[in-house]
Amino acid sequence: MITIVILLIALGEMLTSPKSQEYVASIAPKEQAALYMGYYFVSMALGFLCAGFLSGWSYANLAIGMNKPELMWLLFVAIAGVTSIALWCFNIYSKNIAAEQVVAIRDNT
Repeated sequence: MITIVILLIALGEMLTSPKSQEYVASIAPKEQAALYMGYYFVSMALGFLCAGFLSGWSYANLAIGMNKPELMWLLFVAIAGVTSIALWCFNIYSKNIAAEQVVAIRDNT
């Protein structure tokens, strides 16, 4: 069972990590790609840092202390939902900005 879980986690990492880096690279202007990737990796580092504290706190207080592990999972679902909505809004915003830049370039030529 442990081996299967490790394999599933590894598979998930292989499927999601390259896609998130590809997304950041696709929205970055060519001359600022390194800057965008730097911000991407800083956000990942902060996410890993906060995840360690949050998972430890929620497990100790919600799952063990209150004996309600469903609250811990509900907290994680809420964070994932807010993150998904924020990324969707950012995607729409960045596409609108890119479209405006294309129009401005066309008008200048």
